[in-house]
Amino acid sequence: TIDSASLEEVISYTKSSITKRVQSLGKPHLINPVLEKIKVFPVSGYFALMHKIGKKDEAIKSGWDIEKTGFINLEKYLHEILFGGERARIIIKATAKSLLLTLENQIKIYEDEKKLLGQNSQDLHKTRELLIEKQAKSNKTIETIEKNSKSLISACGDYLKTMEQLAGTRLRRLQSELKNRISNDVNYNVKKNQELPKIDRIETIVETTMQDGLMDLVREYRFEFYKHILSMLEPFMRKSNEVLKEIDFIFDPKAYQDEAAKGGVLSTNHKLLAQNLGDCVKSMKPKKINQSMEILNDKIAQGFAPLESRILPLMKETGERVIESLSLAISSPLKLAKNSTEQELANLNRAILYTSKNAKSSQERKESIERKITKLKLLSKQIDMLSKAV
Repeated sequence: TIDSASLEEVISYTKSSITKRVQSLGKPHLINPVLEKIKVFPVSGYFALMHKIGKKDEAIKSGWDIEKTGFINLEKYLHEILFGGERARIIIKATAKSLLLTLENQIKIYEDEKKLLGQNSQDLHKTRELLIEKQAKSNKTIETIEKNSKSLISACGDYLKTMEQLAGTRLRRLQSELKNRISNDVNYNVKKNQELPKIDRIETIVETTMQDGLMDLVREYRFEFYKHILSMLEPFMRKSNEVLKEIDFIFDPKAYQDEAAKGGVLSTNHKLLAQNLGDCVKSMKPKKINQSMEILNDKIAQGFAPLESRILPLMKETGERVIESLSLAISSPLKLAKNSTEQELANLNRAILYTSKNAKSSQERKESIERKITKLKLLSKQIDMLSKAV
């Protein structure tokens, strides 16, 4: 096992190596956000494996219960990373809903086939002719909807350029707001106290302004983008109502915000920028404030340049993921509808085949269908319970 002193030495060495590497890349502003995400889990792989392959008694005899191996903490961390958080819960619920819909559709197909097996051969052939006409009409409708959905998704993707302009404008507004706040504080202190404001106050102004400003940026971006998607989605759904009664497109503001935070948009650390601007204010001459403010403006612009080049692509990626979820929400029920009509015709052909043989084969098929329906209903119940437990 590794003692606490050795563990701290490993962590310290790791952080030092990462710091040097990030500095060598010319991105010192990323050091603290990266270091804050580091998690170290000392694990005894040998004894953890013994617990997992049925040899836990031997491991415990050697003084290693499952908690001491460190594997439990690692499992919990990986579970939270892979399945935790708002976005993960939404994905699980959406997937469960999609599975339940598929199972419900398959159960209906089996129940319809069971009813068909109770009809005579002549009626089945008439039903088949009508179904072929219905399938041709349905396929034509689905093709039109698929074409419209591609146009919708493409339009949403094109709108990301407009959203990028909005985000850029919001960042420039934040830059101007930061400059005005520092400028106002400097002028107020010089006028009232004949001295410059303390550095820690300037640093607080910078960090608070940046945190609040980026939070506002994410809120405004998500609101405008979602509003635009809805404005295009509503007429699309009206035209597609014959096949698409509803789609499983869930926009969760909290999950969207968490996603942006994980991507680095809502970085809580702006110490480097705050220190640079604090030093700039410290070097100002009270009698040459106007000249000093020009230098401050340049420093702020220099600080925002890498910020803008980092944040705008991240905002675009977050928007692209929203579009992907919309595309999936539309394509899944369309595929299901198409498969449904094809399966319906296949079931009808199979019913004609069974009824043309003898009553015994038809009865055996009914019993087989009953068993499959029972299994699918049990599976649906289990998935529903899992979804509610998340």
